[in-house]
Amino acid sequence: MSEKRLRGRYRILKQLGAGGFGKTYLAEDGDMPGHPTCVVKFLKPQTEDPYLLATAQRMFEKEAEVLGKLGSHDRIPRLLAHFQLGGQFFLVQEFIEGESLDRLLLPNQRFPAAEVLTWLKDVLTTLDFVHQAKVIHRDIKPANLIRRAADGGVVVIDFGAVKEITTLVTDASGQSTFTVAIGTPGYMPSEQLGGKPRFCSDIYALGMVAIEALTGTHPAALGEDPETAEIRWHDRLGDNAFPPELQRILDKMVRYDFRQRYQTAREVLQAIANAENRVANPTVPLTPARPHAAGNPTEALPNSPQKTLPKTKGREEALPKITPKPKGREPANPWLYPYPLAMTAGGAAAIAIGAIFWSRPTPAPVVQAPAPVAQAP
Repeated sequence: MSEKRLRGRYRILKQLGAGGFGKTYLAEDGDMPGHPTCVVKFLKPQTEDPYLLATAQRMFEKEAEVLGKLGSHDRIPRLLAHFQLGGQFFLVQEFIEGESLDRLLLPNQRFPAAEVLTWLKDVLTTLDFVHQAKVIHRDIKPANLIRRAADGGVVVIDFGAVKEITTLVTDASGQSTFTVAIGTPGYMPSEQLGGKPRFCSDIYALGMVAIEALTGTHPAALGEDPETAEIRWHDRLGDNAFPPELQRILDKMVRYDFRQRYQTAREVLQAIANAENRVANPTVPLTPARPHAAGNPTEALPNSPQKTLPKTKGREEALPKITPKPKGREPANPWLYPYPLAMTAGGAAAIAIGAIFWSRPTPAPVVQAPAPVAQAP
């Protein structure tokens, strides 16, 4: 395919990847000045049934429209074009110069906690924008997170809803259905495996990526509690000093029961901001993290002054704000390069904040004492 020009415009340079849903190519746009590079995604439906192809075509147009709107965000690739050729679907997207995080996550290599906190907040801010648009990514994993070379920002790619179109088939009753659940084992929670993804399914997946970075252990190699099925990961931190309160936040992100997780990315961002506030203004003693107690949900963080979260950044006007449903009722990098790490101003600030966590001495235990008796003047 390297010698072909799709639609007489896009010249394929090389293949970037391939899978069960299709192939991805690096191409150059011959119609644009300077022939800029772009990414061409080729999606081939598994059926030749005319009715199913017509259904897939409608879904493709709908999902392309959604991708076009999401591409207004600075951390999501822009959709440049979409078209069909011979019953096959093509997406043309902005090429992001950088390195995917799966190339950086090496076995037994633990990333510094401050760096993990920086990109965790980065991706959560993007997911907040995505979820407010009523979109579930469905395939958050290291390979779909690119550390942009230009500024160090983490870009989210490869939304799963478009890939799902290629799995459309007819079941025994004659109804249109999908053959597989979109997602990646190890990062995909149980409800998504059952074909019912939720916003908090993305939160689970991102939490697993963060745990992998902190422990140097792939999710598939992590143990589970035999009674609760909760992930066991604290013992794999080694000397990686991830603050106890942030450990509890990750625990809640990856709860087996989706009802016990944070339901939106904004909730996680607020929890992190609250924890940072408590460190900057230590009016409430920090408590050590405890190992998972079987069946016990993550302990809530104490009340404290809250930071005001930044508005979602976008290339253009952000999509209308959508109020998330109450909990449980919602329907339906190189982080550590071998060379100097480039940081944005925001990233540097986050590192500075994170440094407070690990530079402060451990507070002395709080000793309960009788209440003081007021003295008369």
